[in-house]
Amino acid sequence: MIRQFLILASLVFAANVHSAQAVEPLVDVAWVKDNHDNPSVVVLDLRTDREYRSVHIPGAVHAAYPYGGWRVVGRDRLFRLPTPQQFEKFVGKLGISNQSHVILVSRSETVSTTAVAAQAYWSFKVMGHDAVSILNGGMRAYFRDINSSRSRGTPSRPAQSFTAKFRPHLVANADHIRAMLERKRGTVIDFRTYGVFSGVNKEFRVDRYGTIPGAKHMSFAWLTVDAGGIIRKPEEIKRIFDYAGIMLNGPVIAFSDQSLLGALGWFAVSELLGHKDVRLYDSGFRDWALDADNPIERHFNPDKINIHNGSNK
Repeated sequence: MIRQFLILASLVFAANVHSAQAVEPLVDVAWVKDNHDNPSVVVLDLRTDREYRSVHIPGAVHAAYPYGGWRVVGRDRLFRLPTPQQFEKFVGKLGISNQSHVILVSRSETVSTTAVAAQAYWSFKVMGHDAVSILNGGMRAYFRDINSSRSRGTPSRPAQSFTAKFRPHLVANADHIRAMLERKRGTVIDFRTYGVFSGVNKEFRVDRYGTIPGAKHMSFAWLTVDAGGIIRKPEEIKRIFDYAGIMLNGPVIAFSDQSLLGALGWFAVSELLGHKDVRLYDSGFRDWALDADNPIERHFNPDKINIHNGSNK
């Protein structure tokens, strides 16, 4: 009996030590290789079915983003978060439990494909799962290492029980934006291109030009090295925000068109810079623009262009 008690106590202690260990938001290829045999680590490949079947990290499970369960489409044809119950079912079928340390792997050839991992990361955080990391550089970084082992086919893990604990404080909607505009407190950050932010261009399927009134602009492409797949170091990101004149005081709401790119902004501000009060506007500017009563600010005025010097006055 004493021996059984000691064994049980040691297992509980080990579990507590594991849970207490800090999970870094970014890991590198060396970390993934060193933890290949760790049963608590689940590598989750977010690429297309074809890419995954062709070659992947040994043991990696697969869920192509945004299909299968990452996002749901409403009557307004906008991608939104699934319900906690839908997420539980989706993640559990992948063999992920609440004790799993999930490593998210995207193509990471460009900043846009890197943002895929950031939005998947945010989804796990919203659903109460903190043991999640992004492989910085994704499969491109993994392939660069000629000593990295590779696999083919479609391996699977036994289904697991996953319980979501929804965190509403990480999610923004139009009501949060309106409240922030009314109180004039906090910072709304537009992570789309400057041309779209300023109103020179607009996104596909959006009928209105411009941005949310008072929003600051930060190009999503600045958050990765040379707009590629490597997410910058926190100190570099801090200098970039300082250069852009964006002070992270008080609550912050990040957004983009449907907030894929905004998720990368959320990740940079919340997880790398450590700002505690950051929400991501789920469905983003496309959702905001659908309501004609929501105000929009267009910095670019096509009717007041000086054709001689190109100024917009």
